Formats: sequence, C-alpha cells, structure tokens
Amino acid sequence: MSFSKEIDTIKYNYGNQSSIFETDKDFGVVTKISDHWVKDNTLFFETGLSDLHKGTISLEFFENSTIRMKYFRYNADNRFEEHLNNLNVIKPDLKEEADRFSVEFNGYLVEIFKKDFDFVVTKDGKKVLSLYKRLGYEFFEKYLAPPMGWKREETHNAYPFISFDLENDENLYGLGEKYKSVERRGIRAEILSQSTNIVNTTDVSYSSIPLLYSTRGYGVLVNSGFKTHFDVGSYCTDALSIMPEEACLDMFIFLDPTLKGLIGKYTDLTGRISNLPDRSYGTIVSRLY
Repeated sequence: MSFSKEIDTIKYNYGNQSSIFETDKDFGVVTKISDHWVKDNTLFFETGLSDLHKGTISLEFFENSTIRMKYFRYNADNRFEEHLNNLNVIKPDLKEEADRFSVEFNGYLVEIFKKDFDFVVTKDGKKVLSLYKRLGYEFFEKYLAPPMGWKREETHNAYPFISFDLENDENLYGLGEKYKSVERRGIRAEILSQSTNIVNTTDVSYSSIPLLYSTRGYGVLVNSGFKTHFDVGSYCTDALSIMPEEACLDMFIFLDPTLKGLIGKYTDLTGRISNLPDRSYGTIVSRLY
C-alpha cells in the first residue's frame, strides 16, 4: 500500500472533522423569500441567495406537532419512506403579512420572515426555535455562522446547511453512540456509521444517529444516509449548525416541552420496538473475551 493510500485510510477510519464554515470556501447565504406557493398541503418558499442563486424550502405540518422541512435547489426526493410511519398531515392555514408568513398549529406559531429572512417557532409567546442571526465577520455575509444556505466544494458539489440559535441554558442530547459527554453542547460530530477499529478515542462509531433533542422543547432528525456534519456550539458557542453532504437537507422537527414527549414524537415516525423475549436477558458471550 502506498503512503498516500495509507493516509486516506487513516482519514476514513478516524475522521477528518473539518468545520462546516471554512473561510476558503464559497457560500451562498439565504437573504430573502422571493416567492411562495401551496401544493397538496405542503408550503413552498423560494429563497434568494447572496450569490444570486435560488433555493426552495418546503414545509409539511403533522398532527403530532412535527414539521418536515426540506431545503433543495432542483428536487427533493422522498427517501426512506418505506421505513417511516405515515404521520397525519394537516392543511396549514397560511397567513401573510407585510414582512412575514405565519402558520398556527397545535398551540405553536411558525413564522417565516421575508426580507430579513428567519424561521421562528414560538409557543405562548416564548421562542422555542429560531435561526442563528448573530453578525460579526467580514465574510459569510457578515454572519458568525450563516443561518441557511449552500456551501460549495472544490468538487463543484453544493451542500445545504442550516444554523439554529442556542440559548445559554440550553442542553442538547443525542447523535447516537459518541465517546464523549452525554450532553452534546460544545462538540463537533460527523454522522457516518463505520468500523471503529476497536478504539473509542475518535468520533467514529457504529451507531451514529443524526438526531438531537433540546431542553428548549424541540428535536431535529436529519433524514439522510450521507455523511452529516453537526456543530453543536463548537464553532460558535451559541449556534447549532447542520450540513449533510448531499443536495437536499431533509429534516423532521419535533415539538414538545419535555424530552419524553420529543422521544415519543420521534418514535411516532420511526416506530417503536416490541418487548424483548426473556431469553435475550441471559448470558451474552463475546468472541473478544
């Protein structure tokens, strides 16, 4: 094996955790909503980008207080549908004002702002979820972490990303098996299940899941089989940024004031396991011992 191939093997097995936001890359950041339409109970919003390109956001609302958000440029295939339960879709009552669109459902208010683009979810006047809007750099359209848009790679691929605002007292849990603290605030993770080579000192694991729960009352599941990057307050301490390495960002956003309720919303979608048979609690013999 050549030295270069050995290096590639090391990068594959142990991960190369590059930041989502790199100053030597080109970014197109969403700046406004330029058009909207409704089709089959799904809302569509055309977005204008800082690099003059466009993208499309689609939103579906479900009876169990779940929102499905997709962000894409050309198409948004329904992937893994055979593995997901059919949630009951509700017809959104879309209202339009001078500066925003809004939908009320199950006690939540969802607002999509037009020119100063933002996506905000509130309940009883209290903010549950919103995009990251903090300014501070001369690049990334002057954002510390751009709220939504596309990252362009040297391969000419473009990957969609989104950044949510984090509160100081907010805790986040999830991402599957990670050899780090149970509370995920402050880490950077790449979700791609692969061999660990019997080590637990890296981000690589067999059981990574692109799923996070927040104590603010929301959860996010990225519906993707591609490598997905999560920056949980690492690059910016008050920003949660997500980017799959594919041409569509497909997310389920679960809304519930308790972690137990959020897990219930997740299993509404994925299904719940049955009770294990008694014999499964017996002696487990491993070939490693």
